[in-house]
Amino acid sequence: QCLVGSEMCIRDSTAANAEKEDVSIYDAASVGESSDGSFVDIYLSGKDNLTSNMVRKRMLMQAADILESLQSRDDIGRVTLFWSFPLVDAYGNTSTETVMKATFYKDTIDKINFDNFDYNNIPVICDDFYQHAALNG
Repeated sequence: QCLVGSEMCIRDSTAANAEKEDVSIYDAASVGESSDGSFVDIYLSGKDNLTSNMVRKRMLMQAADILESLQSRDDIGRVTLFWSFPLVDAYGNTSTETVMKATFYKDTIDKINFDNFDYNNIPVICDDFYQHAALNG
């Protein structure tokens, strides 16, 4: 992965519209999937903010921007977004953990009208969603 602090990079130039994201595109056959075509796993480093609610809001806004840039791609059957963020446990130890994950299949992405889309609906419309309790504010 190319995550250092809050810096991100493009791993595969075919997703250049998703600027400065760490992107990997895999052929479905290489992972044993057959009907969904290629899939994209995007790893993002959450940006620190004043509150956990603001961190969450920024992640959802990023998701909407990335999905919009990939909506026209017919060669992608699934997009999964992973956000990592440094967390501190009760003992004061810091570790970088996945704090949010959202998966979208192509048919879901195609339904989105980005002209009127509210990014707050990402957890409602995505095909799979995980949010760490730390983002519950």
